[in-house]
Amino acid sequence: MDETDEAVGNFMAFTGCADPNTARFWLDAAGGNLELAVGNFMDGNQGVASNHPPPLEPHGSSDAASAALAQSLHAREMEHEVRAPDDVKKGRLLGDPYMDEDDTTGGGGFASAGAFADFRANDDDHDDDGGGYDYGSDGDEMKAEPPRLASIFAPPTKLMHTGDFQAARRDAKAALKWLLVVITNEEVFASHEMNRDCWSDETVQAVVEASFVLWLRPHTDPHASTYADRYDRDRVVPTLVAPPAAGDGPPMPARQVQAHPAHPHLAVVDPRTGRRVWTREGGVGRERLI
Repeated sequence: MDETDEAVGNFMAFTGCADPNTARFWLDAAGGNLELAVGNFMDGNQGVASNHPPPLEPHGSSDAASAALAQSLHAREMEHEVRAPDDVKKGRLLGDPYMDEDDTTGGGGFASAGAFADFRANDDDHDDDGGGYDYGSDGDEMKAEPPRLASIFAPPTKLMHTGDFQAARRDAKAALKWLLVVITNEEVFASHEMNRDCWSDETVQAVVEASFVLWLRPHTDPHASTYADRYDRDRVVPTLVAPPAAGDGPPMPARQVQAHPAHPHLAVVDPRTGRRVWTREGGVGRERLI
């Protein structure tokens, strides 16, 4: 008895199949693997011995055997139930203390906030025990809070001349100092960077106080618009500025100002002649100013 006849006999003994042709079919479909052939036969016949192979072409057809094997394997795979996918869930890891609980747009209360508004100033949620304070390693309460954005990026009010351009020029002439003109734009971060990195530097402050009168204005200031139109009429850009909210009264129309094409704008003016001796548009580092 050769190996094929022995395999056929074993297949018939394991499955109870009485037809040698059926046994040969399943063995051929399994590539001679007796264990796989028995498993495929039992799965294909739902565990009940059958003396009849599935319909196929005459014995020896490899295409028919492959098709029968594929059908049997597919039937085995389909017996296992596929779990439905989980429902999609959305959520935040941390709640936003400044967003209304009913607000689902994700915008929160920041739409009308200024560039560096202090959101904690009017937040009642920080009035509980320990709110707004830090504690040392020994548990003692530390009253001093870290600087807030509003103070970090605040303009140098102690250095700024409070009058108009002509008044600043007269005072600079009387003090025998240069007039340093700075025109800022709140929407340009370089203007805030200079507030943080330059004007707050002690060395820069000492240089400015010793040799300059600082005239700093936002580009929306009427005096800044007059300065731009006088010194840079061929380069200024007409810009509409929205007026502040008028409360319950009728809305005020937007006004037009003359603005420089880039900000911040810096210039050193000779107060005696009114001639500019140095200009620069764009952020300037502290090394450049010293």
